[in-house]
Amino acid sequence: MKRKLDVLGPVSMVTVAAMVSAAALAFASSLARGATPGDLDGSFAGTGYATQAAGDLAGGNAVLADSLNRVVTAYSYTSNAPGPTYNQYAVARYLSSGALDASFGVGGIVDLPIPNKDLVCVPEMVEDSSNNLLVASCTFDTIYVWRLKPSGAIDTSYAGTGMASIAVGNGVYPVIGLTQYKNRALIATSSIGGGVTRPRFTLVRLNSAGALDTTLAGTGIARMNILAASANEISRAVDVKLDSALRIVLGGRVRTSTVDYHFAMARLSWAGALDATFGTGGVTSFPLLSGPNFGRRLAFDPKNRILLSGTVCKPADPVTGDQPCYAGLARVLTNGALDTSLVGGTGTAIYGGGSGPGSGAFCTDYTYTYGMTVYKDRILLGGACNLAPFSTTPSYPGNQVSYVLALDGNGNYDTSFGYTLNGYTYYDFSAPESFILGLAIDKTAQILAAGRRGKTVSDTEAYGEVVTARMVQ
Repeated sequence: MKRKLDVLGPVSMVTVAAMVSAAALAFASSLARGATPGDLDGSFAGTGYATQAAGDLAGGNAVLADSLNRVVTAYSYTSNAPGPTYNQYAVARYLSSGALDASFGVGGIVDLPIPNKDLVCVPEMVEDSSNNLLVASCTFDTIYVWRLKPSGAIDTSYAGTGMASIAVGNGVYPVIGLTQYKNRALIATSSIGGGVTRPRFTLVRLNSAGALDTTLAGTGIARMNILAASANEISRAVDVKLDSALRIVLGGRVRTSTVDYHFAMARLSWAGALDATFGTGGVTSFPLLSGPNFGRRLAFDPKNRILLSGTVCKPADPVTGDQPCYAGLARVLTNGALDTSLVGGTGTAIYGGGSGPGSGAFCTDYTYTYGMTVYKDRILLGGACNLAPFSTTPSYPGNQVSYVLALDGNGNYDTSFGYTLNGYTYYDFSAPESFILGLAIDKTAQILAAGRRGKTVSDTEAYGEVVTARMVQ
C-alpha cells in the first residue's frame, strides 16, 4: 500500500498502541497544567477541537479566521450514497466557542454545488476584500472557484452562477494554491499548454466578477518554465502569495531530468511577466535531499524573505519500498538567493527523524508537512508523523499523529513551545490516525488548524472526520 505523500497525507503502516496512549496522556497533562504554547485551547468546543462527520474520508484542508474572528474550514468528503463514490465539498463556520454558527448556511455548513463528479483537488479558501469567501477546487483540466456571501449563500453574481469554471488544459495537480487581491482570485496550478507536452507552473487570475482577468498575460492565464530547455520538466505550482510590492510569488516543485523533484519558485509582475531580478530570469529551484522534494506552502517572514515548506524524502529502497521523509523548509532572500542565515547555513533546513536530520527528537523518519503559517518571528509547520517504522505488512488501525512544529526566526526549534518545551506538540484528536493540512492565525494570535482524524480498517476501507482545532500560542 503506497503512502500518499502530498494530497491527503500518508497512510499509517503499523500500530503502536502504547505510543499513542503515551501521546494522549501527554496531551491531557498539558491541558491540566495550564496554557503552554501549543496546547489545545479547551475554550474551543470543550476539547480544543471540533469534528464534523460527512460521508467517508472527510478531511479539512483550508482554515481561516474571518473578519469577525469566526473560524472557517473548507473540507472535502467522499459521498457514501449508493453507486460510485465521488468527492464533495463543504464549508463550516464556527463561533469562538467552537459551536457551529447557525447563521451560516444550514446549521453552520454550506454544501457547495459541484459541477460534476470528477473534482479531485483538496479545497483552498480565502476571504476577499468584501468579506466573501472564495473556495477553489479542480478537475484534471479545469479550475473552479465559488464565492460565498458572509451569510453562506452562494453569490450568483459571481460568474453568473456563483461558480467560475476555467479550463486550463490537462496536467492540473490535485493540490492548488489560492490568494486574493481586491476581490480578484489568484490560483496557482499546473497545466499543459503553449506548445509543451508536460505540466508547467501556471497562474490563473480572475476579476471580481469571476471572469478571467486579461490584464494578466493578456489572457488571464500565465505559464512559465522553471528549467531552461528541459523536455523532461514537470513543474507544479501549488501555492501563491503576493509580496509587499504586489509581485506574485508561486511555489511548488519541479521534476529534473531524473524522477526526483526539487523545490521551485517563480516571481512575476502584476502583469504576469517573470521578474528578472529574482533568481535566474524570475525562477529558482534547488533540492533539500537527494530524493523527491515536494514544495507545498509559501509564506513571508517579517523581513519579506520567502519561506517554502514541504515534505522532503530520501530515495526509496528499491527492494522494500521504504522511503524516509522529513519536514523541509527553505528561505530565500528577495532576490531569490538562498538565505544562508537560516539555521545550518545553506538556506534550507530539515526536521524529523528523531536523532536523524535536523536536531532534537522531533517525529520519526516518516514525517510529512502540509501546512505553514508565520506569526511575528515564529514559523509554524503542521503535518503528520508515523510513529512506527515502515512495514510492508501493515496492521490496522494505524498509528499516525498530527503535529505543529514551532521554529524561531532563524529556523531553530522554539523552546518556548510544546508540552515539553521542545518546539513541537503531537495531537491524536482521539483517533488512531490524524493529520493537519491547513494552519492559520486568528485575530487573537491563536493557532488554527484543519485536518482529519480517523482510522484505516483494511487496504480498501477507511473512515475519516473533519477536525478544526485551536491551539494556544
